[in-house]
Amino acid sequence: SPLLLNPALAGMNSGDYRAYANFRTQWVTLSKSNTYRTFAGGADMSIGKITKRNSFAGIGLSFSSDQAGELNLNSNRVDLSVAYHFMLNRKGTMQLSAGLQAGVNIRSINQGKAIYGSQYDPATGLVDPNGTRETLGKNRIIFADAAVGVLYSAQTRKGTNLYMGVGLSHINQPKISFQPSGIDGENGKAEKLPMKLTIHGGVSIPVNNRVDIMPNFMVLWQGVSYEFNAGCHLKTKLGNVKLSKTAILFGAYYRGLYDAVIVSTRVDIKGVS
Repeated sequence: SPLLLNPALAGMNSGDYRAYANFRTQWVTLSKSNTYRTFAGGADMSIGKITKRNSFAGIGLSFSSDQAGELNLNSNRVDLSVAYHFMLNRKGTMQLSAGLQAGVNIRSINQGKAIYGSQYDPATGLVDPNGTRETLGKNRIIFADAAVGVLYSAQTRKGTNLYMGVGLSHINQPKISFQPSGIDGENGKAEKLPMKLTIHGGVSIPVNNRVDIMPNFMVLWQGVSYEFNAGCHLKTKLGNVKLSKTAILFGAYYRGLYDAVIVSTRVDIKGVS
């Protein structure tokens, strides 16, 4: 999901157009409905990419829709990303990219499905459906969001490709409270979406004419939350080595702080992965 990772990636790919989609569902056995369900996608394109040696621009549109919990906490967003890719040498082997992103978010919740502590009878442990309920004041909120990002990429004489990027999301720290005042009742402060720092990078190292090693990493830091992914892919070209646009990749990653292992595979057939 490149545009959600870093807006500087808009229009930066091996072709002229790119489209992608993601779907995830998790922990369906914990409730009668999907406890967590996410759908995301987007498309971007390059503008003014005449040759491999000239600077060019990129533009992209992305979206995501997330549903969490039995209260149907829905988070929907649409983002527009623009970027410019500056060539740093005449050969077109080094470039610095900068991107901006602006979006609209809509969040909603079904308060009618909520059960509060005040509805429990401590003597019987039963729930009184007519018991005292809390109110959030709002069932839906709409807020604007913004992000920026930079990316450096280069290709060496021996065919090694490397990149390093930094993204900063939610730079306007929008208010996300369902309370009309936007104030959290527990601490008396405005409930804001913290800024998120993303640092990512990787390298593709050719072992021979057919095999490449592709290690990469990603670090996410938002408020008190922190996570990093690090791993490697092994890419093998299929068919005629010089003309082949078909390859198969296998890889594994470690997700830090949560002791998770991610295994992945990918097949490239011409312009489709």
